[in-house]
Amino acid sequence: MNNIGVRFKRTFFFYWIAKLSTTSFMRIFYRVSVKGKENFPEKGAFIMVSNHQSFLDPMLAVMYTWRVLFFLARDTLFKGLFGQLLLKLNTRPVKRGESDLKAMRTMIDILQRGYGTCIYPEGTRTPDGRISEIKPGFLLLARKTKAPVIPFVIEGLHEIWPKTQSKPNLSGRVMVEIGEPVPYEKIQEQGAENFAKWLTDKLRQMQNDARVELGKEPFDYERLS
Repeated sequence: MNNIGVRFKRTFFFYWIAKLSTTSFMRIFYRVSVKGKENFPEKGAFIMVSNHQSFLDPMLAVMYTWRVLFFLARDTLFKGLFGQLLLKLNTRPVKRGESDLKAMRTMIDILQRGYGTCIYPEGTRTPDGRISEIKPGFLLLARKTKAPVIPFVIEGLHEIWPKTQSKPNLSGRVMVEIGEPVPYEKIQEQGAENFAKWLTDKLRQMQNDARVELGKEPFDYERLS
C-alpha cells in the first residue's frame, strides 16, 4: 500500500492532546447529551457521516469514542502554521465544490488501514440549522473499502456558533445522536442515489428527535421535499 502522506505515529500524539483538551472545553462550557455511543465499532474501518452545524463539530465527533478519527477540511484552510496544525490533528485537505480524487485516495488509504473517518457531505456549515440533501459522492469511500456508514447528528451547535458569528457563545445545550452502523451490503443493495436519500431522511429524523429532547420545535422537512 502506498504511503501518501499519512504519518500516523507522528500525528497521534497531537491528536490525543487535542482530544483531551477539546473534550474538557466542551464539558466545561456546554451541557452535552449523547445517545447511541455504543454504536461505534470496537475495531475496523468506518465512515461517520455528520451534519455540519459549526466549527465545533469535530470536537463532538471525537468526544465519545476512543477510536482515532480522520477528517477532511477545505483546502483553503491549509496555510501556514494553522495548516500544519490541521495535518497534525488528522485532518486532510479537500477541494470544495469539485471532484478531488487525491483527497478520496487519501481517505481510502486511511480506511484500508482500519481507521475511522468523519465526513461532512453537506460541504459547508448550515445557514439555518437544517440538514441539506446528502449527495452520494462520498459513497466512493464505502465502495472501495466496504466500510460501514454511521449516521451522526449534532443539534444545538448552530445556535452556539452560527456562520454569522466570528466567535462561539460560551453556554448552551447540545445533543448528539449516533446511529447504528449501516453495512456496505445494505448500501450496495439500495444503490448510491437511494441510499443517499435514505441517509438524508435518517439524519433529519435523528435531528428532529434531538430537537424534541432539547425542547425545540422539529424542523418541517416536508416543505423541502
